[in-house]
Amino acid sequence: WLKGHNLDYIFFYPDTSSVPFTDALAWKELTGDTPHPIMLLHEFPAVDAAYHYGLASLGKKVGVCMIGGVVGTLNAKGAIYNAWAGFGPCVILAGMYQMKGTRYRGAHESVDQGGLVRENVKWETEPRTPDQVPNHIARAIREALTEPWGPVYLTCNERLFGGSGHLQGETLTPPLDLPNFPALGPPNRIAASDTSIQAAVHLLLDADMPIVVTGGMMGRFPET
Repeated sequence: WLKGHNLDYIFFYPDTSSVPFTDALAWKELTGDTPHPIMLLHEFPAVDAAYHYGLASLGKKVGVCMIGGVVGTLNAKGAIYNAWAGFGPCVILAGMYQMKGTRYRGAHESVDQGGLVRENVKWETEPRTPDQVPNHIARAIREALTEPWGPVYLTCNERLFGGSGHLQGETLTPPLDLPNFPALGPPNRIAASDTSIQAAVHLLLDADMPIVVTGGMMGRFPET
């Protein structure tokens, strides 16, 4: 699914909540396939690298990173906040430990893992079955790359990532249909109308001391 979006890299910190996914990344590296995995030694720089990769691409690519569950998310929360405040287009895939269903919740469990970052992401979601993953990934990338850019957080539960390192990932039987990725991409930038451009031209021409004050994040683009 990530390869279908022409993603070149995935930044990750290995975690026991995502062992099967880490194994798949190792196989891609051995075969030279994309996306190429880049391992970092902590969740914070993994998110930070994805955030800045997205910024450096000027919205043409989205940065993708993989981190652990509750503890990994808390370790990365400062970087997630930076991506949100800095309008960095990135998708964060977070593992999830299986809930034991007892009244004693373990340190790695959360009844609302997405709530840990909900205030500082554009969208957070949790695909519940493997067949939901392609469309969730497609929407996540669309959300991240739609202005204003920002981070998106996907909780990947034990049925998707394997959970707790016990390789419990759900078996796929029929092949999954991939969505039309180009059709689900970010919308085109809004262009100013000719009337608006002409009005701005006349304002500048008629002004005694013209000055242009740009706002927002226009300085990101060299053509500006």
